[in-house]
Amino acid sequence: MVREDLAAPAQAPDDAWTPLGPFAVPWKAVRWYGDEVVRSILSWYWFALDQSRHPVVWVSQYQLYIDYMLCGEIGPTKIDEWKPGRLTPHLDLLAVSFQTRARWFSKILKESLRHAGHQALYAFCRPQSTALNLHTGSLALPWCPNRLLWVDEWIFRSCPSGVRRTSKAIEGLPCFAADDRFPKVVLSCA
Repeated sequence: MVREDLAAPAQAPDDAWTPLGPFAVPWKAVRWYGDEVVRSILSWYWFALDQSRHPVVWVSQYQLYIDYMLCGEIGPTKIDEWKPGRLTPHLDLLAVSFQTRARWFSKILKESLRHAGHQALYAFCRPQSTALNLHTGSLALPWCPNRLLWVDEWIFRSCPSGVRRTSKAIEGLPCFAADDRFPKVVLSCA
């Protein structure tokens, strides 16, 4: 077997992406996470990927979460129960690590996609990123290269040398950061 270059992003298989079907909010996900949380995350996802002509690359759960935040959203929280991040007062003071917040977001995204019947290829690999030099959970997506560059820029502002597997720098990344280059999330009515 040919050994992958560990310093290079993994290559997504040619058949990794299945185009999105019609937008629908799955009631099974809503039952667990609430309509606003599921609708917001899926609206963001569909808007970013519907009719995408970009090459399919591995995009990490961290990059997806940061992209969501840069669109002006605060990720979902699970302190006592699942709720929109905007309803968790003083989230920045609760000392919830970035990894935990990204994991909450990723869990809801993957579960919502599963309940919506969308097959997304998931793997533990090195994502398409210059700032994230580690292997992590990633989805094979036709994501906009500019958005990936802007996410890298955002990471480099907080972690100038980037993030490696043993780096603690990622733990303290901010809870919220809107960027005007990213489209605002428009909730779908479907």
